[in-house]
Amino acid sequence: MKLRNPHRGLEQLRPADLADLLEDLGRPERRELLSLLPLERAADVLEEMEPRHLRLLLRDVPVGQAAGLVAMMEPDEAVDALRDLSEQDRVSLLAQMPQARASQLRALLTFPEGVAGGIMTTNIVVLTCDESIRDAREKVRARRREEDVDGLVVIDAAGRLIDDLSLMDLLDNDPDTLIAAVIGPPYPGTVLSDADLDDVVEQLIGNRGSSLVVVDLEHRPIGRILADDVIDALVSSDVHRRWPWQPKGPGV
Repeated sequence: MKLRNPHRGLEQLRPADLADLLEDLGRPERRELLSLLPLERAADVLEEMEPRHLRLLLRDVPVGQAAGLVAMMEPDEAVDALRDLSEQDRVSLLAQMPQARASQLRALLTFPEGVAGGIMTTNIVVLTCDESIRDAREKVRARRREEDVDGLVVIDAAGRLIDDLSLMDLLDNDPDTLIAAVIGPPYPGTVLSDADLDDVVEQLIGNRGSSLVVVDLEHRPIGRILADDVIDALVSSDVHRRWPWQPKGPGV
């Protein structure tokens, strides 16, 4: 593949396919391919790479470039990538990131691996009942200039979770409609930040939804766990577990 020539085939490949390609290339070709990808697309590709290959890639490229790539990844994916690095490399990358992003990732790194806080994303938009659908749309637009939005949560005056909304709710309702008129059952499933992976799986299955809201002890939302985040956590887990839908064996 002549990477220095325009290559429309790259634009047609899915992030997962590009990740496979990066893993198969040698170091010089890998760096060259990365240079051809826009930063946001490159970050999407890195999210699909196997941890071992991602760790090698981040250590191989200049620290500034590595920091920029990790900063553009989804928060939970970025935290996973940082956990796999040595402490020295992790500190170096965080020091090269914008302060707000670095602070966000440092906060997520304080949660132990394998608990809800360690696999959640914090790309959520917070709304109140007295705001309108128009207000919500503006908040989403403003946030999307910097990062993807993984959902919207509605809080009361004390900051406690009331409900959540989907991006589709913003399209299905009139812009002048108040958020208070849109919310209602079924309400979102929730887990505490220290819930282990088994609890997260059981809550997700019991809720029959595509995500869970992570809350603190005061029931204030601090993040969201998407179904694909749970799958990723389960795939990477080395713990032999009994699934909630499996019958217990004799003597269990």
